[in-house]
Amino acid sequence: MEHAIKIAAAIVERLPKQTLLARNTEGKEGFLHPIGISGALEKAALSFIVRDFTDQGLKEKEALLESIVKEVMKGFPRSTYRLEIKQPVPHMKRVIDLHPQVVDNAMERSAARD
Repeated sequence: MEHAIKIAAAIVERLPKQTLLARNTEGKEGFLHPIGISGALEKAALSFIVRDFTDQGLKEKEALLESIVKEVMKGFPRSTYRLEIKQPVPHMKRVIDLHPQVVDNAMERSAARD
């Protein structure tokens, strides 16, 4: 029998140790951040925050996470996995780029208060 919690732990253990962890990033560096694990012998679930400031960066981190899962799963041939990626809340820069007048309005209001 293949233990689902041990499989989940192996996935977390394979995450990059020096890069891509929230605690090791600064500024606009993206990261993979495990935020939850639950399960039992037969089934486990992992939750992650996948963060980046560009769409390409998000895709790269999602692909990395999937490659880690696939690699770990090779060691557990009788088990399966399902990877579900939910679309993140869009980064505000993307929204502001579409509506630059918002920044102009904020600057005007700030100047009016001074």
